[in-house]
Amino acid sequence: MKKRNCFIVILLLVGVALNAQIKFGLTAGLNMANEGTSVGSIASFTDKGSLKGLTVGPTVEAMIPILGIGAEASALYSRKGSNFKYDINNVLEGYNISLSGYRSISYIDVPLNLKYKMGVGIVNLFVTGGWYWSFALGGKVVVDNAVDNTTNQAIPELIKKTNMTFSKSYNSFDTGFGFGGGVELLKKIQLSINYSISVKNTATEQAMQDILNSSYQYNGSLSTKNKVLSVRLTYLF
Repeated sequence: MKKRNCFIVILLLVGVALNAQIKFGLTAGLNMANEGTSVGSIASFTDKGSLKGLTVGPTVEAMIPILGIGAEASALYSRKGSNFKYDINNVLEGYNISLSGYRSISYIDVPLNLKYKMGVGIVNLFVTGGWYWSFALGGKVVVDNAVDNTTNQAIPELIKKTNMTFSKSYNSFDTGFGFGGGVELLKKIQLSINYSISVKNTATEQAMQDILNSSYQYNGSLSTKNKVLSVRLTYLF
């Protein structure tokens, strides 16, 4: 189903490009990233608010003027992740701890969207929707607070930065769908709000073990998926 939908989007994009006016531009904006996270019965996840990050890169737009139908594609540097708190009560291993901090991953995002514009004169409204592919450049997990819930004492050895390893712990490739809308001024300046949702798990159970040291064995599960709300400004040349 996913492959068929992607194929349909690509066919539509090709059809648009053959009959379109093409413009190139530059996009920059702010990501407000979260992760849809599920963990096993021995742990719980609390979202501590959006992780703010930059998104920037080139954009190309192809529109059929009379119909107002077209497409856009970009190659955007994009920072994603989340601010988190994990409460882990592992009765089997004999520990009950809380960890809080943030997970940050840098990607190159390649979104392909269909686009529809409507308006009169120098002001147009537009909506977009399509698919994206993301390629990880690197990332880190920073734990800035670790507490033993039994003694209420800090655990200094767990307060640390861990660089991501894109093998058993994290996936270097992500994909999903996105949609958005905005306003265009003077046929050059576009201000938009966009939302994207991953359909691929970005982390495994080993990612949790990487945060812990050998004294705290993790035998639960972990699943995370990117969710990003972004505000973008595009200038078309």
